[in-house]
Order: sequence, then C-alpha cells, then structure tokens
Amino acid sequence: MEHSRRQHYLAAMGIDCWVPQRQLPGAAPGRVCARKDMQQATALQEQPASPAACDSNERDSAAAQSRAGRLQQELAGAAPAKSPTPRVPRQPPAAGHAATSFQLAFYAWAPELLIVDQVLDARMQQQLISNLLFALGHANLQRNQPDYFAWPIPGGSQTLALSPQEMVSGVLQRLIEQHSPSNIVLMGALAAQHVLGTSDSEFVAGVQVDSALLYPGVSIVTTHSGVELLHNPPLKAETWRHLQILRA
Repeated sequence: MEHSRRQHYLAAMGIDCWVPQRQLPGAAPGRVCARKDMQQATALQEQPASPAACDSNERDSAAAQSRAGRLQQELAGAAPAKSPTPRVPRQPPAAGHAATSFQLAFYAWAPELLIVDQVLDARMQQQLISNLLFALGHANLQRNQPDYFAWPIPGGSQTLALSPQEMVSGVLQRLIEQHSPSNIVLMGALAAQHVLGTSDSEFVAGVQVDSALLYPGVSIVTTHSGVELLHNPPLKAETWRHLQILRA
C-alpha cells in the first residue's frame, strides 16, 4: 500500500505508528512500533512480578510483542502469504471398472432407439445425446423420460440373489418390450459390461454386436460414454463415425 494512504488508514483506526524514512549511518535497523502494544509491554516489564502472576505476565507480554510483530510485517509488506489449498480436479469414474456401485441411464427415443449410458451428469449427457441425434437427422424422435438403474439397490442389495448384470438385462428386456427399438447404443465399457457381459479389456468402441441370441431383431452398436465425451471432447469425432449407422 502507498505510504501516505497506509498512514491515513492507521490514523483512522487510532493506531500511532512511526516508520523510518531512511537508514541513518551507524543506526540500528529501523522497525515499526505500535504505541499501544509497546506501552503495554513496557508497563508489564516495569511491574514487579509475583510468583503467582509471573506466567500470566509472560503470556501477555508475548502476546503484545506478537501483535506488534504481525503489524510490522503487514505494514512492511513482509507478511507471509497464505498458500492456497491445491484444488484437485475431479476425475470421472473409470468406465467399465468393476466398482461396488454404479448407475446406468436408459434413454428411449421412440420408436427407433434405446441408449444405455453410465451416469455422471444426467442433464448434460442427455443434452449431448439429443444434439448427436439431431445432427444425425432424428429431429422428430419422441423422447421419453429416462429410466435409471443404481447398484447397489438401496436396502435390498444384500438379500438379492441376482447379479447386477442379470438385473440390468431384466430392465433392458422390459424397455425393449415397451418401446420396440430397432437400435440399441451402448455408450462406454460400463454399459457394455452389464448388458453384454464383456470386461473392460474386451470393450471396443465403434463395433456392431451380433445380438441375435440376446435381443433378436435389434441392432446393437458400441461407442464412447457420455462421461468420456464431456471430459474429452475430441472423442466426439469418433463417436460421430460410430453412430453413422443411425443416420436417418
């Protein structure tokens, strides 16, 4: 802070302060003194110290000197800067990782398409999928409210005999019977893992899956997950090529 403004602020707060303007030859280094703190420290030193009050006086004196020292540092601009707490960027959950918990979203665009994707930001991912379908020429598809499947199921996962993959397959079968899609898009390794039973290492984006045994009459294609697209936008170009099969 500029010297005259600093002095004005200190005077407005009732703090008398002397700041050396220049170093005199042979003089000891100058320092900033707060009159109130220094007077308090001097008075404490002049008072006879009784055994009972000795510790209390020492603490008060140390506190006064500490306040004067902090004031000197602040006015001289030498106060140590507080190091900000480093912010660690939030990482998206690894697609296809066999975690103990996960959530899948089933987006149905009647009457042609069903999309399965892992969930991180449902609103952003749904808008991303809508934009992709619009670019592919599906501006008139009727969008239904998405269905969600979360594992473990609250209050029931410990008593269920079915595996997560079996339960996801049941949800998907119900949606196929309800919407009769001609195409299913599995976005990411997590969706493929719980629909097709593939592992993370076996997942390949941009592949048409032979689903005659699982879901007859339905074409299945794999691509990158919405989580990956939001965190790595260059993957949108690959996803665009993978979804050309859906072009109207």
